[in-house]
Formats: sequence, C-alpha cells, structure tokens
Amino acid sequence: MPRIVLADPTPRPQLALTGRGLLTQSWEIVQSTSGRAITSQLLQGTLIGLRAGDRVTGLVFCNQAQRGIGTAPTLIEVSLYQTDGTQLVTSGNIAAQAEWTASSNVWVPAPFTAVYTVPTDDDYYGTFLQNGTWGSTQMQLAGVAASSINGTAVGSGAKVAVQQATQATAPASATFAANTGNVVFWCAPY
Repeated sequence: MPRIVLADPTPRPQLALTGRGLLTQSWEIVQSTSGRAITSQLLQGTLIGLRAGDRVTGLVFCNQAQRGIGTAPTLIEVSLYQTDGTQLVTSGNIAAQAEWTASSNVWVPAPFTAVYTVPTDDDYYGTFLQNGTWGSTQMQLAGVAASSINGTAVGSGAKVAVQQATQATAPASATFAANTGNVVFWCAPY
C-alpha cells in the first residue's frame, strides 16, 4: 500500500500574520511594553527569521505612544542585514514619510528601494537608524528595554539585538555589537 505524506498545515499564528500582510515579526507585538525613544546615529537591529523565496518589500514598525512632531530628522533609514553585518537592501532616506507624524499607535510601513528575495532559510537583522531629532517632540517606536540576554547568543547562534554607534547612514558593512543597554524595537518584514 502506498504511503501518503501530508504537508504540515500552516500554523495558525502564521496565518494571522500573513492575513495582516506580514511575513514574520521580531516578537509578538503585544509584548512591546511601551513606546521607546530613539537614539540619533545608533543603528539598531532586531533578529528576524526568513525563509528561502520570501520576497521582502520593506519593514513595518509601530509608532507607539508618541508621533514625531516638528521638523523631521536629517535621516530615517531601515535596512535588512545578514547576521555577519552585510547590508542586503535598504530604504534610503524616508524621514519625510507621512506615517512618522501620523497619530500614535499606527503601523509605519518603511519600503525598501527594491524587493529583496531571500536565498536561504536564515536569521537576518531588521534595522532602524535615525540621524538627528524631531523639531519639538521625539517619536517613539514599539519596543522593549534591552537586557543582557538580548546580546547573548546560544552557542554559535545569532544575537537577538545588535547595534552600531555613530552612523550617519546605514553602512554597507556593519560591525554589530550586542545591544544590551539600549532599546530593542519591534519590526516585521512585509
């Protein structure tokens, strides 16, 4: 008698993410404790898992608790990096994007300049960089306070949260350090 092998059904949480237009997320958005302030010129990355064949058009952040008010900073740039620090795709400067100043508690899609097709199942870093400050009131993104566990990898695995200081723009090759004392932002590729 022939053996029939059925594919595993898509897990229900993934169905909900896909229904919202997201591929995955750094963690469940409901675990974000509050809006977190942004440090100028600090490139911050959050670990996300992607599958071969995923077509990533950008990253979504959540403008939580406080929108940016006043003159926009010089630059806001989001990027996708390999865990070795190689930049794969970026948004370019999106500081003028209207969603940053929209009412609080809104999704902020940050599109890349090109669609990136993921070549292999792997871990990646979704990053956020702001250079400068808002004119009068600083924007806050959904996130959690960093802790020592965020910068710890299990064995040869990737760190949960990374950063690189003093960056005017997102570098083509980042030298990531563990993010153990700053904010870790929630993000989701779409």
